[in-house]
Order: sequence, then structure tokens, then C-alpha cells
Amino acid sequence: MRTRTYAAVLACFGATLVAQNVGIGTATPTERLHVAGNLRLDGAFMPGNLPGANGNILLSAGPGVPPVWLPNGAIGTILMIGPGGTPVWAPNP
Repeated sequence: MRTRTYAAVLACFGATLVAQNVGIGTATPTERLHVAGNLRLDGAFMPGNLPGANGNILLSAGPGVPPVWLPNGAIGTILMIGPGGTPVWAPNP
């Protein structure tokens, strides 16, 4: 009997629970995971399931788009956004 009750509760509320945002330190989360306060990460940060490489720079691709890893540029260069929004390493003026 308990199994049926749990199954009925899950069927009624399961979809709602999965679709909600989660807040840590906030009662009103505005994203899928909303952390109000400091964040400590002891493992790898892997946007898009990609770990990046030593010296890579994480570049935002804009709202709603995952960030991308860029290799570090040579000494004396700066990262600029070129035509069409393409990131390029250019000589430091």
C-alpha cells in the first residue's frame, strides 16, 4: 500500500520538483542553481563537460550559451574580440 501511495505522490509532484530552481542561501532562486554567498569547488570545473587545459582562459559566449576554453596567448599579446565576435590574440599596443 505504501508503494502505491509513494508512486501516486511522485506522479503528481515529480515533474514539478524536477523543473524547479534550487537555491542555497536564498529562498527565491532565479537560476537552475543559485548560490547566495561564497562557492568552494574542490573538483574540476567542466563547462560543457570539457576540463580545459593548464593556462586556458574561460570566455563567456553570451547569455544562454555555454562558455568556451581558449588557449593562453603568447607573452606580449592581449585577447581582443575580432570581426564577427571571434576572439583573437593580438600584439599589445
